[in-house]
Amino acid sequence: MAKNDLRIDVLGTDFTISTDEEAEYLKRLLEKYRHTVENVQHLSGLKDPLKIAVLTGFLLCDDLEKAAKAGTGSEIEGNEENAKKAEELTLNLISRLDALPLDLSPDEKPSEEYSETSRIKTEDEPPLCELINRDKTAFLGQETAQRYGKLPFLFKLFAAEKPDLVQAFPNPQPKIICALDPLTVLCGFRKPEEISFFMDILRDCAEFYYRDNTRGETQDSGEELKAVLENLISALASLSNRENDNPNYNPIEAFCSLLFDLKCEALCSFIKNQSSVLEKDFPEFSAEWKLCSYFANLEESSNPAIFAPLCLNIIELKAGEAINLAPGVFHACIHGLGLELTPDSGYVSEEEISGQLNFLVYKPEIINAPSTALSWYSYPAPSEEFILSVMRDSRDSILYFENGPSIVLLTEGEAIVTKHGNSNTEKDSDARRDSDARRDSDARRDSDARRDSDARRDDSGTPGIPLMKGESLFVPAGTSLLFWGNFTAYAAAAKT
Repeated sequence: MAKNDLRIDVLGTDFTISTDEEAEYLKRLLEKYRHTVENVQHLSGLKDPLKIAVLTGFLLCDDLEKAAKAGTGSEIEGNEENAKKAEELTLNLISRLDALPLDLSPDEKPSEEYSETSRIKTEDEPPLCELINRDKTAFLGQETAQRYGKLPFLFKLFAAEKPDLVQAFPNPQPKIICALDPLTVLCGFRKPEEISFFMDILRDCAEFYYRDNTRGETQDSGEELKAVLENLISALASLSNRENDNPNYNPIEAFCSLLFDLKCEALCSFIKNQSSVLEKDFPEFSAEWKLCSYFANLEESSNPAIFAPLCLNIIELKAGEAINLAPGVFHACIHGLGLELTPDSGYVSEEEISGQLNFLVYKPEIINAPSTALSWYSYPAPSEEFILSVMRDSRDSILYFENGPSIVLLTEGEAIVTKHGNSNTEKDSDARRDSDARRDSDARRDSDARRDSDARRDDSGTPGIPLMKGESLFVPAGTSLLFWGNFTAYAAAAKT
């Protein structure tokens, strides 16, 4: 076969190769490579040709691997698919959270440092906190700058492929958890009688289990476990039985006090061996027994963790649903993908954490997912510091305005973002909340031009900035934006 020469002039290098492949094929291949290089440069902001070439090669290998999987017809299981989505969003969020802000004010022309359209933080760019510290009033707004002196919230994307360890949120303020996919969490203590019911089941099962000593466990182990369960049940006795001794007696706190100090070697082996029996005898609580077994099989297992599914409520959230958590509520993420918005209270000492733990019966109400017909929805605010909103669109632009600083995370689709009119006006805020006034009049006059990305420019004629799935944007206080496209985005904003 005749040799065909291909001249490669990419990334500042120029050389020719000879190959047996057809000329048209080589041309298409080079064009694809150039296109991928351009995308990498645009999205990453990298300048080093070697780094660009390496990242381009990596992405092309990723395409090849995906194509190979699709060719074999292999199916991705639910957990793997969820993990992949989480990885995509998380990696993009980490690399883009420090996205460059838009203009500081309508009258101030941005410097070159802030006018780049690249979404990825490079080595030369400062972290978001450092950027804000350069001019707190400009980025945070006067009210937020004077009240907090920093961004007053933490906006976190999390993915739980496996059950997380139980934690207690120590901050003196509540937080909100919102599901992006079906999400399971343990949250808040059950009623004492419910917990006692599970302890009764375990005690009766342990008594039967250790009656036959052929399994190798000693009778002493069985007696130890039964004694532990009896003590826990006693601690959960009704409040009326304890009023004379201590009017402030809290059965859940007494239960947890025993549980945290509990050292019972027999508990792990008992749960491991009997979880299938418990699931068979009490199928209505199969989720609880499976989680107990999971925690029992962890290398760093602890007795409090094993009992957690029997003490805390199991909450199932659908995509878009959310829960507000009171201060100090015990909770754990079990499985799924979600967002967490919480106050940034800084360092909290162990003494402060202990004083803020919530040992009260608590089952959060599920906030229903907003209707897909709504282009803008703000979840009921659980805190004075922040508010969480979701916006989505597929037909027209959305006017975005917050008096305080905010972070917008795109979770689905693609969007074009442009600067809109003058900032720092109450009219922008009112217009966004009025669905009839939310659409920009100039864009509305020409829907065809609006759907052309070249027409998506700000008032100065500057092209809009593309925002892809997983990317985030920091929006300075009082900045008015237009979002175009078919997308879903969540916004965390400081309350003012």
